[in-house]
Amino acid sequence: MRKSMLVSAAFILILSMVVSACSGNSDKGNENKAGNENKSGNTSQTSQPDESGGTPDAKEPITITMLVPEPGAAVWNDFQDSAIQQEIKKATGVTLQIIEADSDKFNVMLASGDLPDMIRGGPAYIKQLIEGGNVVPIDDLLQSNGQNILKAVPKTLAFSKKFWSNGTDKTYFLPPQIGQDRMPIENGIGAFIRWDYYKELNYPAINNEDELLDVLAAMAKNHPTTEDGKKVYGVSGWTDWGNWSYQYTMGSLYGNTPLTGEVAGLKWDTNELNNMLTDTEGAFWKSVKYFNKANRLGILDPDALLQKFGDFGAKATSGQLLSGPSIWSLGDFNSNNAKDGKGFISVPMDWGFQWSGSNQLLGFSDKLYGITKNAKAPGRIMDLMNYLWSFDGARTLLSGVKGVHWDEVDGKAVLKQETIDLQVAGGDSWSKTFIGQAGNLVGINAFTLHPEDGAPLDLFQDPAIYASRVNALQKDFSDHYGVKYPAEVFMQKLESGKNKNQKDQNTLAMGLMPSPPDDIKRMEAKLKDLAARLSAECVLTKSDEQFAEKQKKAIAAYKDAGADKVFEWYAKAWEDAKTQSATIN
Repeated sequence: MRKSMLVSAAFILILSMVVSACSGNSDKGNENKAGNENKSGNTSQTSQPDESGGTPDAKEPITITMLVPEPGAAVWNDFQDSAIQQEIKKATGVTLQIIEADSDKFNVMLASGDLPDMIRGGPAYIKQLIEGGNVVPIDDLLQSNGQNILKAVPKTLAFSKKFWSNGTDKTYFLPPQIGQDRMPIENGIGAFIRWDYYKELNYPAINNEDELLDVLAAMAKNHPTTEDGKKVYGVSGWTDWGNWSYQYTMGSLYGNTPLTGEVAGLKWDTNELNNMLTDTEGAFWKSVKYFNKANRLGILDPDALLQKFGDFGAKATSGQLLSGPSIWSLGDFNSNNAKDGKGFISVPMDWGFQWSGSNQLLGFSDKLYGITKNAKAPGRIMDLMNYLWSFDGARTLLSGVKGVHWDEVDGKAVLKQETIDLQVAGGDSWSKTFIGQAGNLVGINAFTLHPEDGAPLDLFQDPAIYASRVNALQKDFSDHYGVKYPAEVFMQKLESGKNKNQKDQNTLAMGLMPSPPDDIKRMEAKLKDLAARLSAECVLTKSDEQFAEKQKKAIAAYKDAGADKVFEWYAKAWEDAKTQSATIN
């Protein structure tokens, strides 16, 4: 529901007060900003530059705030006392506080210009952020405070300067997770089901989504409630990420997920686009139909059309869900129970697609980090980024702290056995380490080899130790398929040609997609709300005939709202981006 202008104005006023308080942007803070910034852009709240104009102590404590358009992102704030974050503060002096917002709140703050120190946004926001003067170029800061970044990701920086600068030929943005992607010890996005309940059913074949639903229905029949009497559901979803549940539930299996926005879907193997809202054979409508079939089987969570991501995770943690689209969405159930052989795992199929395998030279290009015009200490922000986008910083976030979680043995980083044991056991003790939980703030991805020791930055992602660190759930899964660790069976499916992955995606072209013009943005925003409502109506139909009728009306409504025009714009922009990507070495 749209908020009134009065409520929006009140929200802006209140939020600006909160951001101001968090950022320390008091009058005194502004005086410090004016008095403490030196030629390098490095600032400190408490120390003055020396007479030679030198840089203040980079370890002087300071709090930096960052706006992120993703509910759930502020989990970072809950682990400020972890050894990992203490190591970051020791190295940089920076305490990072994340301010999360849904897309509506994010756009309100962006329009007002009342932003915290940092911001994360996708390529669609580049033009608005730069032309509005809401972000500052970081070229000088990279030279003075960002030497690790310059050494680690020079090609990404060159791309950012040329293509993410709105024609200014300056560097504004950095993406996280740069590097070649591969599947870790187990698949992370796919058809996740309760493995222990699947085992009870004697592993029935799953050759399509109908058979998947049949399996979930059988599980629900055997386990209608949790031990404490809560209702159990085979299928669920969430709505505070827009139409994500409809875009990705079947998207990862059909290799057809959003290029960007609400309309343009990308086919992973061919790099062709499809109109997600009007293509009845695309993964969007496959997901809507999947939810509808689950509802007619009586296994759909009625809150799936209303609840938030956090609610979904809480239900998974409590044992109320039997499936999910990703391991990271399913709360703490595996962390609490995998050691006992219970939990969620992605089952392999003899058809369809697998997540992973793409070339991430541009990292997660839909998550671009920038320094705002309101930043009280740009140089100190670059100190933090210089750590997060370094090989050592990435290893700390992914593997823990040297001397605490891992040691150097004969010149190579090696996990301590107690750290491996802690990860295998899971539970609160493991979660509190914060190891591997800050994925969108890791500058260089897990599989990149550290140039000094040749080991993966994420020491848990060394295939040589996979077999030794499987938990009871993963071992039971692996024993069933005759492999040493879960990902191995997925590799076999790829090698046999039964599955495809994301290796053929044109990630360079994806990073070249421009921001749509205002009229396209307005139509797409309307389509987003319309799709949420009309998809729910389709999900709730009681027969194939009713579904087909609702689907036909929904597609007509999407066309009337401009879906074809929006798609045409994206299709033209995509072809131009692919042509341009072919010229990049």
